[in-house]
Amino acid sequence: MSLVQRGVSPRQVAANQSNAQKSTGPKTPEGKARASQNAFKTGAYAKGSNALRQILPRSREDPQEQEQLYQDLLESWQPDDTMQAILVQTIADKTWDMLQLRGLRRESQLTALQISQIQDQRQTLQERRSKAKTRRRARGQVTMKRLLVARWPLKTPRKVKRSRQVVYNQ
Repeated sequence: MSLVQRGVSPRQVAANQSNAQKSTGPKTPEGKARASQNAFKTGAYAKGSNALRQILPRSREDPQEQEQLYQDLLESWQPDDTMQAILVQTIADKTWDMLQLRGLRRESQLTALQISQIQDQRQTLQERRSKAKTRRRARGQVTMKRLLVARWPLKTPRKVKRSRQVVYNQ
C-alpha cells in the first residue's frame, strides 16, 4: 500500500520510524525478569511449572521446611522408580504451594479486617469533625449576631412586648 492511498505523510512515517527505534524493551536483568512475568493472568492459575513459586513472596518461603516436607513424603511413599519419585516431588511442590497460598489468604483476610476497622475509625472521625464544624459554625453565627447588635443597635429587630389594648364600647 502506498503512502498516498493511506493518507500518511512521509514526515509521519519518518517520525514513526524514529520513535520505533526508541522503544526496544527492558535493558536490565531485573526489567527483563519482570517483563517475563507479563503473561501471567492470575497467580494461582498461571501457566508454567514454577509459575506459582515465582510469584509468591520469597521472604515467606523457607527452603529447609520445603526440603523437610519432601523428605517426609519420600519416607512415607518410598518410591521404587523415577516416575514415582517425580510424582512424590510433584506432590511435595503442590502441597507446599497450597500451604503458602493458605497462609497468604489468611494474611489477606486479616488485612481486609484491619482495613474495615480503619475505615470504621475514619468514618467515626469524619462524623466527629462534621459535628464540630457544625457547632463552630453555629457559635460563629451567634457571635456575628452579637457583634452586629453591638455595632448597629438601631438596625437590629427589637422584641416589643405588646400589651393588650382594651377597647371600650361607645
